[in-house]
Amino acid sequence: MTCDVKCYEARSMLVSLLFASLAQCTPFIVFDKKILADDGKINEPVHVMYRIYNLGDSPAHDLHIDDAGIPLEQWDFPKSANNLHWSTLNAGGNITHIFDVKPLIAGNLRMGSSRLRFTADGQKKIALSSQAFWFESRSTRSIGARDNFRGYAITVLAALAAIFVPFVMWLVTKTSAPAQKSKTA
Repeated sequence: MTCDVKCYEARSMLVSLLFASLAQCTPFIVFDKKILADDGKINEPVHVMYRIYNLGDSPAHDLHIDDAGIPLEQWDFPKSANNLHWSTLNAGGNITHIFDVKPLIAGNLRMGSSRLRFTADGQKKIALSSQAFWFESRSTRSIGARDNFRGYAITVLAALAAIFVPFVMWLVTKTSAPAQKSKTA
């Protein structure tokens, strides 16, 4: 090894030690929000789950969920689920909270992301949840969006059959009919 290689290795080790000494222990929060069903009926409860993980190496304090991601015109949302507090989430720990909401209208409903406010190293921080995308809500008279799509697909297939079946029959009868001989004088 030459001196240049040894000097490079020594510098690399010093830089690594510098960064390691400057690194602070901090919480790393993962906030997940899920609807625990794909579909349901109006005014029947549906479970929503919050999961909070601390993957960091220090605790998070004063955790508070602020859920403005549930549209109140679509969901009956309990006020208690928007006022959730925990004093501490230790490193490597997790919190799971499940609550019920009720869909108020039929159709494909959505839920946006939620905010988790917490304190780490004396600073206030925010973690956004994953977004719970679509939930299919049906009334007692509605057959639902999936069944509507099936009905639409059947209608399209029937229309295509109405076009292509006569065409295929014409093609079959044309090829099976004897060819006419022309009369020449």
